[in-house]
Amino acid sequence: MYGDEMRDFVKHVEKVATEIVKKDGDHVPMVFGKVGDSIHQYTIVPNESIGAIIQHVTRHLAMIGAEWVVVVGSFYMRTFENKEKAIEFLKNYRYGSLATDPKSVEVLVISGFSLDGEKEIVVYRVDKEKEGYKVVKDDLLKFAEVYTRFNPFGE
Repeated sequence: MYGDEMRDFVKHVEKVATEIVKKDGDHVPMVFGKVGDSIHQYTIVPNESIGAIIQHVTRHLAMIGAEWVVVVGSFYMRTFENKEKAIEFLKNYRYGSLATDPKSVEVLVISGFSLDGEKEIVVYRVDKEKEGYKVVKDDLLKFAEVYTRFNPFGE
């Protein structure tokens, strides 16, 4: 019921977001929520608390009766060989460390969650080219399939 409309909105956001990233190289984090007949839109200012802010906004939308929420944004991701290497990295971590880490990958993530339990998650790798950027849908980055931190409806 709500999931179909959310998936349609994710497809629209995906088209717009990939074009923005091809031109600008990244996409500022945004949250959309359908409440009644209205779409609420929030732009998140990137800072050290970005994850907590996005989570707060999605939960706020759920509390005011959202039928679905969609989160879009560019993020950096890095995979570690083991837990010890991740812990070592985190000892020296500062805001922005992943952005300058040569082993990190920039990704564009579009995540949609609906009140009736549906989810739609699309992940692109962002590659810098001589002129502009290229976005590549990447199944290797399907980490997002289990990453439901921003789902305000549970799970």
